[in-house]
Amino acid sequence: MMQKRQTAYRVWVKHLLQGPYVRNEEDWAPNYVDLGDKKVSRVNLLGAIVAKQDGDARSFVLDDGSARVIVRSFDGLKAIESLAVGTVVVVIGRPREYGDERYVVPEIVKPVADSAWVRARALELGDKDRDIAAPPLPQLAGQTMKEEVIGSASEEVVFGAAAFAKGVPAGSSVSPSEAVYSLIKSLDSGDGANTDEVASRSGVADAESIITQLLSEGEVYEIRPGKLKVLE
Repeated sequence: MMQKRQTAYRVWVKHLLQGPYVRNEEDWAPNYVDLGDKKVSRVNLLGAIVAKQDGDARSFVLDDGSARVIVRSFDGLKAIESLAVGTVVVVIGRPREYGDERYVVPEIVKPVADSAWVRARALELGDKDRDIAAPPLPQLAGQTMKEEVIGSASEEVVFGAAAFAKGVPAGSSVSPSEAVYSLIKSLDSGDGANTDEVASRSGVADAESIITQLLSEGEVYEIRPGKLKVLE
């Protein structure tokens, strides 16, 4: 049975560190940071690498202007090794807490070349200086969120095909999300795929909502308004 991929929320690091960390007691239900209006078990962070530990290629310190957090890969994510201090990156991963330390375990680390992304993220998230109000004690009974099984055959979607520039063939077993993702990839000649063109050529009725979902999950991003790229 395929597990649903959790939304990768765009948040300030400060709020990620400030919210209460909840260890879920339900089978397969993820731990999360409670930000009051959302339960964050997966994050999409944008910031600069400000420090790397000597001799440890698996971790670095990320600063997004609101606070700093350690990004730590336990399986030696290859993308981390070549990143230099000062590089601006997107990090998609899961918040974790051990003792008094909170950190992020990355799934994807992607360098960002366009500094406009930093300004766009700041405008999107708004006031980084506000405090997170402590929510009521969480009621864990009845939680229904299911944690994604990373790296196994039970992942929700396996992407990679780039054969959908003309929409989804009739009778195809490919999901609409796969088709839209692959179309974005195939239409991108270097400067991003046009959002309207993706929607019109996909042949998918709810293409715009699927694009929004892919953006929220961190599978694709906008290099500028109306131009989409996939994270690889």
